[in-house]
Amino acid sequence: MENLLDEEVKIEETSEPENVNEENIDNENKKEEVTKSEILDTLFKKNNISYRDKNYSIDWLVDRLGSGKFSMPKYQRKYVWNETQVIALVVSILKKLPIPKLYGYYTEAQGENQTTLVIDGQQRLTSLFMFYWGIFPKNKSKRIAYGPELQTIAELCKKYYENNDQDAKKILEKKYKLDVDYKFIYKTNELSDNQLELNLSYRHKDTKLSHQEKFRFMDRELEFLIVEGNDYSDAVELFRLYNGGGTPLEPQEIRNGIYQNILLYKNINEYSDSILLEDDKEGLKISNLKNKNWIKFSGVVESKKEIQRLFQFLSYY
Repeated sequence: MENLLDEEVKIEETSEPENVNEENIDNENKKEEVTKSEILDTLFKKNNISYRDKNYSIDWLVDRLGSGKFSMPKYQRKYVWNETQVIALVVSILKKLPIPKLYGYYTEAQGENQTTLVIDGQQRLTSLFMFYWGIFPKNKSKRIAYGPELQTIAELCKKYYENNDQDAKKILEKKYKLDVDYKFIYKTNELSDNQLELNLSYRHKDTKLSHQEKFRFMDRELEFLIVEGNDYSDAVELFRLYNGGGTPLEPQEIRNGIYQNILLYKNINEYSDSILLEDDKEGLKISNLKNKNWIKFSGVVESKKEIQRLFQFLSYY
């Protein structure tokens, strides 16, 4: 089997996926690191928080994401990356190009079920997780924040891939809107200008990834900066400061981050999510009316905007 980075394949000499320029990515990564370092300095000086740099292999990270030892808070945005971005990340890792540092938060105050919260890097980690398992969202408009669900998704993937459990497959497809057995295709051009499609998927037998490349991919270490604090509010403050610079989240996502550990906000999110109307070709329909008391109070919720207005109103009190 030809090696992905062999001269015959000529990935180094061919065009990168659409909208991907490695030199620009490298420059943007450097700018991003400077900005986030400044944010961290501000937070550390204010709250006397310590941190440590750690290098974790992709194999280790995927395992921890699947076991819940690394988790992503529910306030983080839904998964938005497309296939081109995932492939660019995978190819960058195989070529040993620099990857932006990831940021996590750990506190002993979390109790027995201690996990490291991913403050920055959700899209990259979720992408690596999906690439490993060979899954990807079916529909861009119906995506969710997969991060908090990765432990359950990993358990379902194991049942399907190892035991051919068709019930697990149905849950992945219907509940999580995931395309299982997904093939990540790297589109490039040979010298003859004929399009060459390289199947880079991790699990498929017809992949162009050799065993050596798979091992090198999973063995590649990514930089992680782990912030250590004694109070969960420190993580929220870090989240807030991060989104004061760089690409900000939507206002509602900021509110979710600031208030997501307060019981009232948790309950509003839980109840509203259970009765939100789902989009379909014929219009809107109720997906699940599981809390009658909430419906009596709020009525039927027709869009997420109504919940956002409620959060906005509560933020003033």
